[in-house]
Amino acid sequence: MAGTSLKNLRIFRKLCGRDALEKVYLTTTMWDEAEPSIGERRLNELSTDYWKAMITQGAHVARCRSDDDSPKKLIRRILAQEGARKVLLQEEMVELGKELRETAAGKQLYSQLELLVEKQTELLRTIHKERKAASDPSVLIDLQTEHDDLRAQIDDKLRQMAQLKSPWLTRFFRLFH
Repeated sequence: MAGTSLKNLRIFRKLCGRDALEKVYLTTTMWDEAEPSIGERRLNELSTDYWKAMITQGAHVARCRSDDDSPKKLIRRILAQEGARKVLLQEEMVELGKELRETAAGKQLYSQLELLVEKQTELLRTIHKERKAASDPSVLIDLQTEHDDLRAQIDDKLRQMAQLKSPWLTRFFRLFH
């Protein structure tokens, strides 16, 4: 599993919280396209290396095949479960009155954005140094383009970080309480 997938999995776990994980189905697909032994090995790897913490806390593992019945059976199993569980994000924002940035998921997302901005800022410094040292006009143009693109990405991440601090999401979630 790649870095982004692992980060998304961590955020998902923090969104749900322990209590709601028993309602989560970690589902694998494409069983009809893989050799059975490869599929089993991959499922074992996911279950023991990546999903273990969620499975230990009650999440279910399911296989979804390409036939018409498999997805329907899975949906029926999910719908047959009794009692709705609040996800941790909902509990933190609605019942505890936290803002998004104060929640477990918000903190995880915010720290990832911070790291990304730090890396991009360092790259921006490197590009700036290269621009000062470059004398070839075509290289200067390429570096300027790269600089502008990276600056726009950093600005976008900073906007996302500012949105995490915004109390509008808290007010939005409270509408449904």
